[in-house]
Amino acid sequence: MQPYSIDFRQKIIEVYEQEKISIRNLAQRFYVTKSIISKTTKTIPRNRRY
Repeated sequence: MQPYSIDFRQKIIEVYEQEKISIRNLAQRFYVTKSIISKTTKTIPRNRRY
């Protein structure tokens, strides 16, 4: 399996920041596992997390 593209990961981060929805709901929306969302959102600098 290939890594997810940077564009895809950026879209996840955008939705996470704008809509402030849970990791579980993000995973369902993008059809990925919760661990993928967790790993992706950990790349957000602490001062930008909500």
